[in-house]
Amino acid sequence: MTSDWGYSEEGLKHYTACRTIGPLVVDGRLDEPSWQHAVRSPRFEDLEEPGRPGLFDTRAAVLWDDDYLYVGFWVEDPDVRATYTERDSMICEENDVEVFIAGKDSYYEFELNPLGTIMERFYVWQNAYVEAGFGAHPEFDLQGTDLVDTLGGIKTGHAHPRGRRWAFRQWDMPGMKWAVHVDGTINDPTDRDRGWTAEIAFPWQGLKHLADGRSLPAREGDTWRMDFSRFQWIDEGGFRTCPGWAWNSHGIYDSHIPDRFSVIHFSENAVGEGEPRATTGEPQVTSGEPQAMIDDPISREEQEGVIGSTHPAAATRTVQAEQTQQADQTAQTELSSRKGLANQVARYRCRRTRDDLVVDGDLGKETWALAERSRLFSDHSGARALFDTTAAMAWDDRSLYIGFWLEDRDIQATQEESTHEVREDSHVGVLVTGPGAYYDLAVNPLGATSEMCYIWKEAHRDDDRFHVPEFDLAVHQPEVQGGHTRTDIRAMRWAFSDWRLPGLQAGVKVDGEPGRRDRVDRGWTVELALPWASLKWLATGQAAGQAVEKVAGQAAPAPGDVWRIGLLRRQVIDQRGHRWQATWTLQPLVLVDGRMPETHLELELAD
Repeated sequence: MTSDWGYSEEGLKHYTACRTIGPLVVDGRLDEPSWQHAVRSPRFEDLEEPGRPGLFDTRAAVLWDDDYLYVGFWVEDPDVRATYTERDSMICEENDVEVFIAGKDSYYEFELNPLGTIMERFYVWQNAYVEAGFGAHPEFDLQGTDLVDTLGGIKTGHAHPRGRRWAFRQWDMPGMKWAVHVDGTINDPTDRDRGWTAEIAFPWQGLKHLADGRSLPAREGDTWRMDFSRFQWIDEGGFRTCPGWAWNSHGIYDSHIPDRFSVIHFSENAVGEGEPRATTGEPQVTSGEPQAMIDDPISREEQEGVIGSTHPAAATRTVQAEQTQQADQTAQTELSSRKGLANQVARYRCRRTRDDLVVDGDLGKETWALAERSRLFSDHSGARALFDTTAAMAWDDRSLYIGFWLEDRDIQATQEESTHEVREDSHVGVLVTGPGAYYDLAVNPLGATSEMCYIWKEAHRDDDRFHVPEFDLAVHQPEVQGGHTRTDIRAMRWAFSDWRLPGLQAGVKVDGEPGRRDRVDRGWTVELALPWASLKWLATGQAAGQAVEKVAGQAAPAPGDVWRIGLLRRQVIDQRGHRWQATWTLQPLVLVDGRMPETHLELELAD
């Protein structure tokens, strides 16, 4: 089926709005029994791509009584941001939720940000302005206000087959109430927020210009067309874009298409009686999501930060867990200042394993349950990663073991073979640094690896460790990287792309389906084993008591030995037709003239 203006009505969502049970206090908390019993929408989907879930969970519900039409939003947001405080600012330029309510010849737009700032507009189709009688109302007098604009023209975009609309920017709905409640701290990128909720009460009498003969308040069986959406800026990895997520996808980046608004049916039944109350198609559990996630998408702890089902407690983001984690990190992490460095270098005490590890990506083993979990990864500015990322390490006489826990709502990976292209997928990275050289490993969610060995040109020339066949320049023909001038060879290094770490083991466990655009993934875990014997060429000078011969001879490394390790995550973000990578690290990786950073984690082996 198509609308009168040629838009497909396939997949339109239908919802039954019930009466409230008892009065509602519009405070943004959505904690009254009416909201607790209200059926929530499915997870919002991409505004442009039908069936693709929004990166973060967003749901809505509708209620009503004799005086008001109520709309509630539950918004998951790990980093709540907002700056606009003046009413009728362009709220859509930052994170917001939006409600559109349509009549036959007009529609109303409402926008709300986490600070509680709103924007309102009333639109009248120009081809119906006279015939529908809008010109008879002073509030829609085209000459009576300087705040009338057009929408849908060449300049403003939002083209529609019906033509342009008059946009009354000064119009305010009388008697409307709204409120926001934030579960977190606004504009603090260093912590992890849980999200925010919004509550709006539209007075029925304020909808009189949209009623088109329908009863105000609504009656049993009445239907209205409404749109519910969210716009969320994603600013990661030096790129910024703003995807839109809506109850009903529009197939285009444009909210102003009433033909694609959801269909809201009104029932005289009190909310909570004889559930379910949704009409055909609404609401259903989004593919791949358990029913429990529908029940409470914001407060349900397991939804945030849990990778698989093996280690939920340490990954859950709550205020209590946050405080406990900070206290543990303070006690467990020794920070030592480095002369000439702006950042501090963290020291990680790496404990022995308690059992023989089978490297399969399952981090539910006792060793990992007892291992010291790192703090959350962050970007170069110290802002937390978009998705929770932590790591831990352990060791025995044979290998160094590294585990990663990675939250990921949209796992991006295509490379199944171990090639350099693995680095174009989402992946974790391990950098092991030694005098004159370093090893660089990348592992993607499909378990494919990419390995590189880098040796500084000066070290390759002067150090006998590198005068061996595996680092023969004529045979392996490494690429030269680094160095900005012809004479600055100190920053230049040989990059051996065909070198492989003997005995490397890599295991990955995925909780999701990489590449599926109609599913919400939960994340993946990585488990690595790096044999000490294979790291012999990085060992000299690491710490007192540690020598190449000792490692090469398979002797156990000693407690107190110190290694320099860099841990990172590169995440592919695919939104609004753009695909790019963001980098998040445990320690800031500061590259100066191509040199490896001295801010790498100090890994101290402990009993």
